[in-house]
Amino acid sequence: MIRLLGQGTFGKVVEAREKRRNKRVAIKIIRSVQKYRDASKIELRVLETLKANDQDNRNRCIHLRDCFDFRGHICIVMDLLGQSVFDFLKSNNFVPFPNSQIQNFARQLFTSVACTQPPLFTTWDSTDSEQFFMI
Repeated sequence: MIRLLGQGTFGKVVEAREKRRNKRVAIKIIRSVQKYRDASKIELRVLETLKANDQDNRNRCIHLRDCFDFRGHICIVMDLLGQSVFDFLKSNNFVPFPNSQIQNFARQLFTSVACTQPPLFTTWDSTDSEQFFMI
């Protein structure tokens, strides 16, 4: 373990070095409480589905790298990404993102949603000043 990245109700996230690939990774360590373990199993199924549907990661979804049980704690290994949106906003005194940046976030989100199976029904209407999206 290199350092603590964050913590919440379900557990902690730490930065670590994966020996096999010699890369920094994030490990989500789920608290050893049955209801959190059960919820993490659902999260693992979603992560496995995302990876199976987009093995080359063309849609830029988070990919599960590994999973293991350590002393009753489910540990989920993923690539180490950047700062969370909340932490970024906090470090910038909660100055709102410009609309152009929000549109970029939305495009990335829609691209990622497109790789889910079965496909979700999506509608995008940007002909008005009001933009509409429905899943």
